[in-house]
Amino acid sequence: MRRLECISTDTQNVMADPLDFRVSDLELRVIRNASESGFLIPYYLKYNDSYAFVYNFEGYANLVDSLKSIDMDKWRTCMLSLFDCIEIIENNGFLNSCNLCLESDYVYFNPADQKVKLIYLPVENNFFFTDINEFTNTLRLFIRTTGENTGLLDSNTKAVLADSNSDIMRLKKAVEDFRPFQNNIPAEPAKKNGILSSLGFKKSADTKKKPVKSSSPVIHVQGGATEILDEGIAGIALVYKGNDYPLRIEIKNGNCIIGKQKESVDQVIPFSKAVSRVHCKVMFDNGEAGITDLGSSNGTFVNGKRLEKDEIVSIKAGDKIKIANLDFEVEDIKL
Repeated sequence: MRRLECISTDTQNVMADPLDFRVSDLELRVIRNASESGFLIPYYLKYNDSYAFVYNFEGYANLVDSLKSIDMDKWRTCMLSLFDCIEIIENNGFLNSCNLCLESDYVYFNPADQKVKLIYLPVENNFFFTDINEFTNTLRLFIRTTGENTGLLDSNTKAVLADSNSDIMRLKKAVEDFRPFQNNIPAEPAKKNGILSSLGFKKSADTKKKPVKSSSPVIHVQGGATEILDEGIAGIALVYKGNDYPLRIEIKNGNCIIGKQKESVDQVIPFSKAVSRVHCKVMFDNGEAGITDLGSSNGTFVNGKRLEKDEIVSIKAGDKIKIANLDFEVEDIKL
């Protein structure tokens, strides 16, 4: 496979050499008829005394380059369109999956419909892969790599993509069932005593919520000074204790997802490569605060203890929070 620079001044082309393989006229006709379903149209010609196929990919972007700007929703749509192409091949007795190119530099992305365009080489016998098992394994690694380079994969999808025994149907099912993290948060059950108890977290005796007193002044009828009661808590803040970059993350009545991928989180930490794309989530509701790790690589710590994935821990003013290699301290936000 190689890219041609000078065949035309107004189009972009890729050339594939059949080498010693014989061209399959039947496959060539089938792929041309299926071009609207995700295949680049092949043009068969003689070039520099050798025969080759030329594919025009004008208007499409390289998928690897596109991964830098698409989100997980678009990645999922893109991968499902890849399986649509594979299904066309499998359902057509004249085509061969081993002639489908999965080289990352030659898979193209259409920004308009978020689907892929693929190169199929219509030659007799296998070309890119020796057998269907090699094709399936390459497909599995291709999906896994593009997914991890785009954003956060859930544990179930990761498990399927890491299993070398996963067949094409299982891989497709994993992509179909995958939901981007920000759209995959289950609805919370009815609240009992705030956000932590609604998620099944039981507070220890020393973390029970204190009654919030009214902020209105109390007048003593016998005379004397007016007593102002303690202020209530409107939220919490994670305050970064490093000297190199000032950062204060405030959470009021809701959730805050923290990480370094701006498309997937509420609060970006851009200055540490140790922070995962989607690292942890901090919650505050009805005077209670909690934190959970979202499967980060370098962990989330509360007062020196590393959290298990999806474990919810209550936090309060004065607690020390460590996100990867960054130290924060919890502060109350007063009403």
